Amino acid sequence: MLINKVLHTLGYIALRNDDLLQASIWYREGLSQALELDSQEGIGWNIYGLALLNVAEDQFLQAARLLGAVETKLDVNADMNPAERAEYLRTLEHVRDQLGKRAFAAARSEGHALAPAQILVAPRLKPIIETPPAPKYPNGLTKREVQMLCLIADGLTYREIARKLDISPRTVNTYLTRAYHKIQVSRARVPSDGKGASRVASRIAAARYVAEHDLC
Repeated sequence: MLINKVLHTLGYIALRNDDLLQASIWYREGLSQALELDSQEGIGWNIYGLALLNVAEDQFLQAARLLGAVETKLDVNADMNPAERAEYLRTLEHVRDQLGKRAFAAARSEGHALAPAQILVAPRLKPIIETPPAPKYPNGLTKREVQMLCLIADGLTYREIARKLDISPRTVNTYLTRAYHKIQVSRARVPSDGKGASRVASRIAAARYVAEHDLC
């Protein structure tokens, strides 16, 4: 088991030094050995390493699958120390942000049924060399405006969005005003009995819009 931990550590060091090929070799060797030992913890840690490798290569769909597989082998709260758990949760959130909630959930679910042996024999995906083109959003929305609509749809207040993105509430209001105008949800046109009700109606309309267009 000690050798397996060393292999995982070597993989992590190689990954942080941007030696992705060597990281893949160490993690796959660690996974192979963990399978031979039937070490569920060792299997989980090396699959997690391969998921981090996929993230580094912008292979987010495969990363989501592997993160799903990790959940069947490791108890995040019991098997990870606070720093490891924090990195895991950041990775999870990053991959979800890249794929969108629905695609992430589907890939993560696939990973729950993924056998470790399948992961071991799967060919290594070629990393994405060129930066993929920026996604085109409906109604001329920008990436930032879509982000604002998604956060509003998630129930965050203007102040909470401002804190999360390290911007001012006034900037949040500016982005959302533009976004609402583009999707034809003007607070001035939303029937209401006051400012609070108007914002609620706008929030509901935004949530419906992002759901219909699968934006988050």
